Amino acid sequence: MKAVVIALALLLIAPAASADHHTSKQLGVVLSCVKGAWLRDGPGIRHKYMTTIELGTLLPVFKTFERNWLQVAYKGRKGWVHRTMVKWDYQLRLHRKFGKSTSCLETLPQES
Repeated sequence: MKAVVIALALLLIAPAASADHHTSKQLGVVLSCVKGAWLRDGPGIRHKYMTTIELGTLLPVFKTFERNWLQVAYKGRKGWVHRTMVKWDYQLRLHRKFGKSTSCLETLPQES
């Protein structure tokens, strides 16, 4: 079941993946940090360390890079984290209100 959830999440994100990792668009996926992950200023281990993400922190995803690196927001800063440091355990339901698709996000726990 976990593999199916990960595969579905990657399919959701894949169309938004791009070699140009400087544009910003929230994808509607929230991840949970499972280890003390390092937030970096770019996608890759050669990029500068910014801070360590606390265990259990929920992270909104903005984009992916080569399906291994995820751009997330943490304490008001955007940075990159490797996919092995997070768990895909939340889904988001996007509500439409007044014609805007980003007006309200509701987290739903994953079904077992």
